[in-house]
Amino acid sequence: MKDSQWDSPIQACASFIASHKKKDITGEKAFLEGIDEVSFEILIDEAQDFDDSLWNIIPLFLEDEETSLYYVFYDEAQALFVDGFSIDQFGMDKKNDLILLKQNLRNTIEIAKWLKHKTSYGEYSEYSGINGFKISSKTFETFDKALFTAAIIINKRFYKHSIDSSRITLLGYYKLINSLKDCKETNDCSYYIIKDEKVSKTPFYIIEPKNIQKIPDILEKRNIGNDSYILYKTITSFKGLESDIVILLAKNLKEFQKEKPDLYDNYLMQLYVGASRAKFKLYFFEYKKKYL
Repeated sequence: MKDSQWDSPIQACASFIASHKKKDITGEKAFLEGIDEVSFEILIDEAQDFDDSLWNIIPLFLEDEETSLYYVFYDEAQALFVDGFSIDQFGMDKKNDLILLKQNLRNTIEIAKWLKHKTSYGEYSEYSGINGFKISSKTFETFDKALFTAAIIINKRFYKHSIDSSRITLLGYYKLINSLKDCKETNDCSYYIIKDEKVSKTPFYIIEPKNIQKIPDILEKRNIGNDSYILYKTITSFKGLESDIVILLAKNLKEFQKEKPDLYDNYLMQLYVGASRAKFKLYFFEYKKKYL
């Protein structure tokens, strides 16, 4: 590496792509002249969410565009951020270059089949072979009532039996601050406190961190025990991750379609992504309104 501002070729690539997205590039050629390590092969994950303007840049990091390789992994059923994804964008031939992964290895058979039935996404011909729990579905009048029931389940059904918070995740379409009137927002997280003995004898925190890696710091700063909180994330921010148990809080499908018909297909895709984060147990809680 000729320029000491980067510790590695990967960091240099990330910096370059980030600058490109901000449209603040001084020149591709000038940038590449500062790097002498472009002989590595490239693996791209979540390719369906790459802006198409980046595809002509990625080959520049290969030693030889004709002989070097880059591997592309994508799932069109999870294209949440970019419209019109096509493998033609990076010169792939469907007959010669495409390897289809037809088996769902993350979810139980029950979850995988439910995903297809509920969202129409998830074209798998084989399943994990793991049978699990039935999907628990329920409809509530408001978001906070759905959240309250989720908090009771987390405490009484899981924490009480030593299933800790690291194995459970609350997911939603909207940010917590946009879903609850009494939600607090700070520089490191948004949080909502439930003070009700039906849930817990002590205050119970629903925490949406701005950086999921900072959860230990957030808990220590507020003196919150591991059994006095649960992690909440939006579906898009939890994409690519997974959890043993997921409680998905979703706006009622019919209500959403009526209010935002143009976004309905993307909403179904988000529900597919959110629900498929669950490895073993899925709760699907629909609500009709955010507030009364």
